[in-house]
Amino acid sequence: MPKLNSFFFIILFMTCFSPRSIFAEEFDQKESQLPADVSFVVVDIKYNAERGAQICEIQHGISSSFKGETFSNGGYSLIAQNLVKELDRFHERSWASNGAFFDPSLKQEFLNDRKWNVAQDFISITKNKQFLVHAAAPVYDPADLNSYHGFVIMRPGQIENRKSFRKKYPGIICIDNATYSNRKDKYKVTNLLMGDPSTEKHKPKWGLYSLENEEGLIERINKDIGSDLLVIKPLHGSLGNGVIILKKEDLQEALEYLFKRKPQGAPNIDPAYEFWLSCNSESFLVEEFIEVEPVSAPHLEGKLYSPTLRLAFLMIYNKKEIEIVCLGGYYSLPNKSLCEEGTLNERYKTTCQLPYYLKGDPEIMKLAEEQIKEVLHILYQKLLGLYILDIAESENLGNANALAIELL
Repeated sequence: MPKLNSFFFIILFMTCFSPRSIFAEEFDQKESQLPADVSFVVVDIKYNAERGAQICEIQHGISSSFKGETFSNGGYSLIAQNLVKELDRFHERSWASNGAFFDPSLKQEFLNDRKWNVAQDFISITKNKQFLVHAAAPVYDPADLNSYHGFVIMRPGQIENRKSFRKKYPGIICIDNATYSNRKDKYKVTNLLMGDPSTEKHKPKWGLYSLENEEGLIERINKDIGSDLLVIKPLHGSLGNGVIILKKEDLQEALEYLFKRKPQGAPNIDPAYEFWLSCNSESFLVEEFIEVEPVSAPHLEGKLYSPTLRLAFLMIYNKKEIEIVCLGGYYSLPNKSLCEEGTLNERYKTTCQLPYYLKGDPEIMKLAEEQIKEVLHILYQKLLGLYILDIAESENLGNANALAIELL
């Protein structure tokens, strides 16, 4: 397992405060107390033969759907099985709330596992006598996952104040602590991939732009991205909502629509634009469109589709070491093949509906897995750096740490 760079956190902090401030010693002391973490993520990828794995999006695994993998495997999810297997390495008893899982296969796997107690809700968990005993038991080494006495998995938002949870139930470790604060913002996660050539090369060219109708915006976008096809994305959203694939010559018309924000109930609304009617964000993302090798879908008359590869990973920080485990993956397809008439969205954007899924190509999946593991190792270091600063802030170590979080 690769060692976590012990100087990483110091460098991270000094980036915000140069020359080294009086708070740096305080930070160094807190770094040594960085608790263990387990975070479950999924990565949506366009795999290009020349550029390798190109990351479309990184998001929380617990709130993701894996129905495509279940469909492709004939009714079972390897991702769900592997997730439970990996977590069971560490504890004999863990807890989850019934509403934690968006995906039914994931939920069923935890229900079937003898080491997991799936309760109706978080309140039910906190009333469980066994949970309370485990939660109050001492943790001799916070950096060692085996020093804790169980995991808990909650639906995002159920434990809004995770700092309070750590103090109230110190013997239990929440899944996704290091990734929780960045779970909704595509810009924050994308920006964390910048600053290192080894991660930047796996992200298509992109830019953040204002939804105000600024002069010269079209020219700036085309100069920044330099692609004949563009992808517009909201900062927040899931299941492809708000994602628009278009030709660069159609950018002016598309942005005029976004700027005007037609009222709800307006006639003749393109489904791809409906998300923006109620979007309150002041900014949006534009990305370079990535071409991929088409795949044949036998269950869809052998037609050729433009696939998006979804891989699931468990990121583990244990005993001051990082481990990245790939849990599995599959292809998501658009609702129209490349040979059919349709819009760019219909032929290139994942539809997230059955039966438009397919088993991934083993060779492509292996190549993508190796590349994304390297990316996630660096990303996880940054997320852990933010996490230790978050802990420091919660323990009232001064305004310097709070400022550091903003600057990072």
